[in-house]
Amino acid sequence: MKTMPTIGRHNNVWAFLLLAVLSIPVFSQSEEVAVPDNASPNSYGSGWRCDPGYKSLGSTCQMIVIPENAFLNDKRYGNGWDCRRGYKEYRGACVEIAVPPNAYLASHGNNWRCEKGFKKINEACEAIVIPHNGYLNNSHDGIDCLRGYRKKDIACEEIVLPKNGYLTGSTYGIGFECERGYQLIDDDCLEFEVPMNGYLNSSHRGTLSWDCGRGYIKRDAECLYIEIPQNGYLSDRSRDGWACERGYHSQSSGCFKINIPDNAHLDYSGTEWECDRLYTKEGDQCV
Repeated sequence: MKTMPTIGRHNNVWAFLLLAVLSIPVFSQSEEVAVPDNASPNSYGSGWRCDPGYKSLGSTCQMIVIPENAFLNDKRYGNGWDCRRGYKEYRGACVEIAVPPNAYLASHGNNWRCEKGFKKINEACEAIVIPHNGYLNNSHDGIDCLRGYRKKDIACEEIVLPKNGYLTGSTYGIGFECERGYQLIDDDCLEFEVPMNGYLNSSHRGTLSWDCGRGYIKRDAECLYIEIPQNGYLSDRSRDGWACERGYHSQSSGCFKINIPDNAHLDYSGTEWECDRLYTKEGDQCV
C-alpha cells in the first residue's frame, strides 16, 4: 500500500506555533513604566522621580510651593524647601528669627546665641555679673575665679590654705590638696603616722595607707621583724612572712626536713612527698 506524504501535517504545526507567538501582546517601555508629567525615568532600575521643583504625591508630581525667604533643597523627603539664613520654619512659612540685643545668629543661621559676657535668660541675653576676684570664661555660667579663690554661689571666696597643703588650680571643691604624708581632716592637713620600718604606699582617692619594709610584717599598727628559721626564706605569700626551702616543711616556727620513704619523691610543691608510679601510699611507706 502506498504511504501518504506528511509535509502538509508539519506545515500545520508550524502555522499553529507562529500564530501563538504573534498572539502574545508586546508592551513598549512607556507602557511598562508610566512616567507622570514633570518626572523622569530613573537612570538605573525601574521607576521614576520628580523633576526639580516638584514632589511626589501618589502617582503624580506636584509643583512645590516655595514660601517667601525659602529655597529649594535636594531632599526627597519633607516639604522640599528650607528657610534662608536668619529665618525659621513656622506653620509652612519662613519667619524671621528675632535676635535680641547682645546676641548674634549662630553659624547655621537657624538660632541665636548670646555674646560673651551675657547669658540666655528666657528669650533675652542678660549681662553676667562678674564677682570680685573673678573673670569671664567660656563655661556655661561664664565666670571663673582667680587662682587662690573658689566659687561659692555667685561669689569667689578666698581659699584658706592650711599648713602642708597646696593649691590644685581648681575653682571647685575645696581648691587644695595635702602634701604627701599628710591627710585632710576637718579642712586641715595632718601628718599621717607611719610606724617604724614602714613606708607610705600609693594613696587611693585621697586615702593614705602604709606597708612594711622588706623583712618586716604588718601587725595591727606596727611593723614586726620577721624571724626566719633555718632552711627558710622571706615570702610575701605566707601569713608569717616566711616559707621553707624545698624539701622542708613548716611546723610550729621552724622548717623540718621531709623524710622521703623508699620508692617516693618530692611533689611539685616541694613540701610533701608522693609515691613513684606503680607504688601505692600506705601510711608512711610506698608499697
